[in-house]
Amino acid sequence: MGTVHTLSTQEKILEVSIDLFAESGMSGVTMRQIAHAAEVTLPTIYHYFDNKEMLYRAVETKLYSAHAASLLSAMQVVGSASFRLRQFMAVLLEVLAHNPPYLRILQRGLLDRDPDNHKFLVENSLQNVVDELKALLDEVSPGLGSGIAPLYIFGCILGHLALQPVTSLLQRHPFSSLERACQSEALIETIMITLDSMAENSSTFVAQGS
Repeated sequence: MGTVHTLSTQEKILEVSIDLFAESGMSGVTMRQIAHAAEVTLPTIYHYFDNKEMLYRAVETKLYSAHAASLLSAMQVVGSASFRLRQFMAVLLEVLAHNPPYLRILQRGLLDRDPDNHKFLVENSLQNVVDELKALLDEVSPGLGSGIAPLYIFGCILGHLALQPVTSLLQRHPFSSLERACQSEALIETIMITLDSMAENSSTFVAQGS
């Protein structure tokens, strides 16, 4: 008979906080609501987290670190540079598409006007991933990673996911009628075609002085 894994109190607080913060943002959730959802007392939450800001940072750390690890692993699989790049994009799409609470927290973080939160995202996840992505793109075509390509990939995928609720309602638009898996494949293929064009004209996209 298999062992049943039960969440620790701290893990349970983090899990319920993810859903609540995703739904209402940090300012829209109280510690009392979190305690009620986690079925613990307020003193129990404060035993693990000094304040709501610390709890929110713990949630972000949990989500960002796990996603960054999966993206880095995708870029290290065995295969050609182009294959590994496709794997990276497939994992980026899959994780965000299948974890709506994480996607909403990430979107809130990107739209937040708090520079400290932006710095936290970059230092805890984005910087390492972009550095590895840049190196991978340079394997695909020398100099490709030094231009807009890394951010173009993130922008296309995040934009696609942000627009998905409305694109699914578009009339007379073949892409909107595709299954999600087919949409992902089409998006990745379109990005790859554009990257090929960037590689052919890399001097246009390489930053000045690089």
